[in-house]
Amino acid sequence: MKKTLALSVNDLSDLDLQDIAMKISGGMTDNEYLPRSAAAAAAFCELTERFIKAIAAARSRDIVVVSQKNDIRQMLIIKMKELGALVVNEANGQLTPLISSGFPLAERVEEVILKDPEGFKVLPGANNGEIILQVRRVIGAKSYLYQYTPDPLTPESVWETVPGTRCKKVITDLPMGVKYWFRMAAVGPKNQVVYTRELWRYVA
Repeated sequence: MKKTLALSVNDLSDLDLQDIAMKISGGMTDNEYLPRSAAAAAAFCELTERFIKAIAAARSRDIVVVSQKNDIRQMLIIKMKELGALVVNEANGQLTPLISSGFPLAERVEEVILKDPEGFKVLPGANNGEIILQVRRVIGAKSYLYQYTPDPLTPESVWETVPGTRCKKVITDLPMGVKYWFRMAAVGPKNQVVYTRELWRYVA
């Protein structure tokens, strides 16, 4: 799997951000693998020094000083992302320049394409008015939708929807003796939704 830089640092504490910035500063200083990024790296190193001093000064808890530290932090994050983009571009897919930069590495997430759910079943529940919906686990699915609508099934049918994270769900409090249609959907990244076929069952 190809490697890329981990540039999501907004949620880091000041000290963790400082630690990463110092590693990047060390890695980018006189880096023979990334000569075209040298100017941006020098500016980043200078900003890192300002941030280190600002953190120390902010221990006084003076409101103005703390605000100044926060301003420098935001500038540092922006410059870190800009420098990271330059590094990735200059590295051109080579791993050694990325490692040498001092940036933390992250695995590139491959695109997940959901397959149609398989093994869809509609089973009677343990109690009156209960129906069990289940499918085999769909790889890559983040959640599932459990849907039902009364007979007859038409293009205008309105589906009641219950969300969840498991591939099995007990639907409760359905009126007995009524014919319902059921289906499930797996929900994945980038708003992917893939449905099962529809199955019907009388509620008992």
